[in-house]
Amino acid sequence: MDTLDELKLAPFNLDAEGLAWVKKTRDSLSTEDKVRQIYCPMGIYDDPDNARLLAQLKPGGLFRLMGPDLDAAWQATRIAIESSEVPLLIAGDLEGGAYCLPYNTAALNQIGVAACNDPALSRDIATVIAEEAVAMGYNWSFTPVLDINAKFRSAIVGTRSYGTKVATIIREAAVHIRVLQQHGVATTAKHWPGEGYDDRDQHLVTTVNPLNFDDWKQSYGHIYRSMIEQGVMAVMSVDGVNVLNGQTAGVDQSGYVFNGYQRYEVTGWRKSNLEVAAFEFVASPSSYAERTGRPANVGVIGVAVFKERVYQPPVSVAPPPYRYGANRGNGSAESRRSAATESAADSALASPAPSQSAPASAGAIGEMAKRAESQAMREKLGTGHGEREWSQVSHTSFDRAQSSPNETIRIRYDSRENLISMGVIQPPYQNRPWNRTPNAFPESLGFVPDPPRFWR
Repeated sequence: MDTLDELKLAPFNLDAEGLAWVKKTRDSLSTEDKVRQIYCPMGIYDDPDNARLLAQLKPGGLFRLMGPDLDAAWQATRIAIESSEVPLLIAGDLEGGAYCLPYNTAALNQIGVAACNDPALSRDIATVIAEEAVAMGYNWSFTPVLDINAKFRSAIVGTRSYGTKVATIIREAAVHIRVLQQHGVATTAKHWPGEGYDDRDQHLVTTVNPLNFDDWKQSYGHIYRSMIEQGVMAVMSVDGVNVLNGQTAGVDQSGYVFNGYQRYEVTGWRKSNLEVAAFEFVASPSSYAERTGRPANVGVIGVAVFKERVYQPPVSVAPPPYRYGANRGNGSAESRRSAATESAADSALASPAPSQSAPASAGAIGEMAKRAESQAMREKLGTGHGEREWSQVSHTSFDRAQSSPNETIRIRYDSRENLISMGVIQPPYQNRPWNRTPNAFPESLGFVPDPPRFWR
């Protein structure tokens, strides 16, 4: 079955004619033009030449930040639409409040709408926003804001939210989604399912969500699940690299296992149970993340800490009565087996923890010295992904006490501004799509692959 056949399902619900158009349009595009459809650049203000230039890039959408002149704003949007071979998604923050332009009907912001507690009024306000948006060429809104206004001083959440009550947020957001999409304007659940518990600006820093998983499920999880059921057509997301397997980092992946109070130094990218490729501080374009096509989160170190599930000990059963001579001659063998068991348990500490145990090969220890001696002669693998170093671990199983981390640590080892001033990131940088605050865990087993041999 063609993947596009899923567009017949909610929330898109395409009929046969609509699905046929999508498939025909897709099949007419080159590979490069299909990639271009992923992007949605920002068209700032109302320069006609800028509108034509952006349309020539053949993006899938255009975020229109319109200026105060009605005719100029409408004309620039019309130029972009008419210059595009594939119909454009024209997106905007259709929130009401301060986002209303002089030629818009003045509408309450989301906190004001929620304070009225009047479903009919909520529908009327959403209708006005939708009708004026369609008249200006919009067909995609980056609304509603689903953040919980727990830290009321937040410049990003604040009055743009529906408040602090989950039931109110769900009620008002459902009206907004339903009305706008009835008018042909796709809606977007934003900002993130956890935003609102930090009064810092998440455009500038990595903000914190302190909730445990159960509390998250009852709040943000409940809100976003409800919006998906309401048919919201888009959800905002943010995009680290796992030092064990090279995958884009997520808190559900394998990690190192430690005993209580044990210390361990993670010195490089895990290449096998016996060695790592050393970490090196390098210019961003030379980093492992950027060389493997994931530059967005350079500059942040993330640690997700999980406690192990504690099992109740089995019921003690009394041993059989001692019989003289039954165990004679076995003491030394049993002692050796016990020592071997303890040694195996100790070797599991500070090791990767896949979902199933994976014992090391029997001849691995015998090869250690030979491989260690050859490391000094090994050629560089590239800056940011340094020389191979000796670092022995083994695999073990690990049963997490809960599905979410007990603690999440994010360490910015330098800000983007400092990296630019130091010359680590070379201009021009303004138009790079990753020009934003990085995130330690963009996705929520094996080892780290080498970066590409040839790269820019």
